[in-house]
Amino acid sequence: MFTGIIAGAGKIVAITNLPQAKQFKIFSKNISKNELSLGSSISINGVCLTAIEIRDDSLVVDVSQETLNCTNLGALQENDIINFETAMGTTSKFDGHIVSGHVDATGEILTKEFDGTCWQFCINAPTNLMPYIAKKGSVCIDGISLTVNEVSDTDFAVNIIPHTMKITNIKNWQPNTKVNLEIDVVARYVARLLQFKK
Repeated sequence: MFTGIIAGAGKIVAITNLPQAKQFKIFSKNISKNELSLGSSISINGVCLTAIEIRDDSLVVDVSQETLNCTNLGALQENDIINFETAMGTTSKFDGHIVSGHVDATGEILTKEFDGTCWQFCINAPTNLMPYIAKKGSVCIDGISLTVNEVSDTDFAVNIIPHTMKITNIKNWQPNTKVNLEIDVVARYVARLLQFKK
């Protein structure tokens, strides 16, 4: 389980093509052998993956073809910046919101605007996800826990403060950028419960 609080970004330093998969080598100043071990779960752009090799400042993960097809990881290239988060520990502070690392779909950045204080991004999402995205609710975008500021039937908007912009891959978001979306797990289970009350 993750919280969507990104301590910092990482960089794809090598990509190896495998049969029906790819292997990514990721560099990040936030990688620590004290926090990670072989088999540890990590979030890369909101996708839960398994560390198969760990060094002082880098790690290696395998990404299946299905994950490459269903998320924006399939479009990653060497030197691309990714968001990195280690799994929540038993003594971790619970900031953000519950993030499973199971991406529901990809969305697309429609607009990017700066109001002098923060940036607002409008994001298009698949129609089947929109009922789970509520104003002032939580949504996970590329692994980042964010608050929804505006919502319509087809898209929603989030505001980004300078600190978040600086330490994540949001600095590279532009119109047409594909982003990974995970809806709030609480909304998912409430909707499921309501199905059985009809």
